Amino acid sequence: MKQKIQQLIIDAINEINETLDTPLQSELGSKCSIYEQSTGLDSMSLVSLIVNIEQRLEDEYGVGVILANEKSMSQRNSPFRNVEALTAHAQQLLEEEEALNV
Repeated sequence: MKQKIQQLIIDAINEINETLDTPLQSELGSKCSIYEQSTGLDSMSLVSLIVNIEQRLEDEYGVGVILANEKSMSQRNSPFRNVEALTAHAQQLLEEEEALNV
């Protein structure tokens, strides 16, 4: 599951990279920074990326998750800092949602 989620995120990054002046370094895989000072991603681009990833997750797993929920926004370490953190966050949300639907 983890690898599939990570690839969905990388695919979404590659798609949004087409609109960015300074593309995110998706070739770094799990270490690709997403929303840190060193990236060219502004807040609107981040929202577009999150919506894109949420849609891809729903298409793949048949479960709707909200990546930018209250819990994620209050975490000390942002789940949006890099692909690795976002993958773990998305996987946790999917597993929680699947547990509720059992």
